[in-house]
Amino acid sequence: MIAIIAVLIGLLLPAVQKVREAAARAKCQNNLKQIGLALQTYHDANSHFPVGTSLVGYPDGTPAAAIPVALLNSGPYRPGVFAAILPYLEQGNLYQGLAMSAPIDEEPNLTLGQTQISVYLCPSAQHVYGLEKAPHSLPLTDPTLQFAVIDYNGLNGSVRLYQAAPALAQLEDHGGFAERLCLRITDFTDGTSGTIDVVETVNFGRGVWIHGRPHYNNAAYAINTLNGYNDAPNSVYPDGSNLPVTDRGPGKGIAGTWGISSNHTSGANALFVDGSVHFLANTLTPDILTALSTRDGGEVIAGSY
Repeated sequence: MIAIIAVLIGLLLPAVQKVREAAARAKCQNNLKQIGLALQTYHDANSHFPVGTSLVGYPDGTPAAAIPVALLNSGPYRPGVFAAILPYLEQGNLYQGLAMSAPIDEEPNLTLGQTQISVYLCPSAQHVYGLEKAPHSLPLTDPTLQFAVIDYNGLNGSVRLYQAAPALAQLEDHGGFAERLCLRITDFTDGTSGTIDVVETVNFGRGVWIHGRPHYNNAAYAINTLNGYNDAPNSVYPDGSNLPVTDRGPGKGIAGTWGISSNHTSGANALFVDGSVHFLANTLTPDILTALSTRDGGEVIAGSY
């Protein structure tokens, strides 16, 4: 009898796991749809999307030429994209408490930035939800400061790191968000249905929703809770190995970079600028993902991907 029960459990467990993953994947997709609706509503209210890099002294809408490039990596940084859309995610009270023009490591932002927001957390992510030091989110007044995590990042364009020949062009700042520009719908000449806006970046331990600093992530760069530089999930590196979407390692030693990643089976979810959500399979080719990662590359993506 015990042996029969053990066999039955062995048969049922995979089915139960599949059901749980399907539910988690659907919840993750719903999170992204809510984020997409919030971004669209923000655009309706402000006539543009939030700027990719949020610097103290430079509010959204500041002309790009007025922002010194050197500041993009030195800050100080104020609350970023995922803080800006809080009012449209039923987090108006939290947003009202933030000082959107002040550094994130000063009060009240320091305390409020420790608030966990469920829509920013993928249910399949396996890290312990809590606070992260975000070591690449410096400079801060205190490098040990911690903030609440996020499992999603905006996309900044396409960058291929350490790729085997032939190397392709890097298309930074050509994605759904730009470091020094507040993009408008009309800037997406490839079409809003053909441009990725926000992707999953789980388990890298550096993404915090309040931050406005550009920062590297995994196989795809990403800008910390803001823009992401996307490399294709199956990019070929010099060692000839493929790196799938579901890879969650620390960039395989590649400059500590992180990027598109998930705990879903065989791929990751992505929000497009039109608000639709699609599943990016591990089998997606690098060229197609590069095309989907840019807003103005002139590519035509036929059929499904």
